[in-house]
Amino acid sequence: MQETRVCKSCGEPINGRYLTALDADWHPEHFCCTLCHQPITDGRFYLHEERPFHPTCYKNSIAPRCTLCHKPLTGQYHVNYWGESYCRDHAQELAACSYCRRLVPHTTQKMRRRSIEAIRCDTCASTAIENAPQAKLLMPNLIAWLEAQGVGFRQKIFRIEVLDRADFMSRQGGRRDPLGLTTSTRTMRQKRVDHAEIESVAILQGLPHTLFEGVCIHELGHVWLVQQNIVNLPILDEEGFCELLAHRHYLAIGSKADLFYARGIAENGDPVYGDGFRKLKRLDERVGFAQIIRSLLRKKKLPL
Repeated sequence: MQETRVCKSCGEPINGRYLTALDADWHPEHFCCTLCHQPITDGRFYLHEERPFHPTCYKNSIAPRCTLCHKPLTGQYHVNYWGESYCRDHAQELAACSYCRRLVPHTTQKMRRRSIEAIRCDTCASTAIENAPQAKLLMPNLIAWLEAQGVGFRQKIFRIEVLDRADFMSRQGGRRDPLGLTTSTRTMRQKRVDHAEIESVAILQGLPHTLFEGVCIHELGHVWLVQQNIVNLPILDEEGFCELLAHRHYLAIGSKADLFYARGIAENGDPVYGDGFRKLKRLDERVGFAQIIRSLLRKKKLPL
């Protein structure tokens, strides 16, 4: 005996023509678009949250839109960390912001490769720190946060510089990766640093606010080490400690932007900054941050 088909929509037996879709049988007039409630007669539909839609209804009302050109996205497309969607062609052709990785209109990958300047999106530009007075306003809160972590400063006032890329690169000897630089004078004795004093903290101009704060925290870590005469750490330990401070600050604030930059620190493949951070992070998990600070203050080195 042949089994009677039952319509998924109305629950009544189907006698005559029927339609099979979504692992069920339907009266043809009962398989309808979720949005306009009209029958889907040609068998073409988009599925969204397990519900069918006419292609036109889906494109006009349901489909995500490209952040740049606002066209509906119905095939493969790119979604960034910030939840912004882009046409696949945009993701392949346009350059990303040097800081947040959002795609930047009117740039190309070729322009990015040729330029020594950072490419900056409007979002990052809108919060950028462009000069020393802006930077100085932020410093007291950053120092207060560090001191609450046990990183106390002997002197809280020192020269702060915000340098354009040309000046900053000249200070770095042409190195492009670092975003901050702490300068100190050091007195040597028997091939080891005997004493050091801070000259200045320089930060690259134009960094978005959140990134700027993390870079400042990193550089303040160097300032603290110099002020405490902790001046003979291996570079891996010193940079790792300063990156750990920045990472802790990002996690403490916890905004979406802060967590983006925290992830950047954790995933950094650099053999000094990245490996140094991961070494200090493992040490922090094993002995605790307070023990790291105590060992640095008492023994001028990291705990074993």
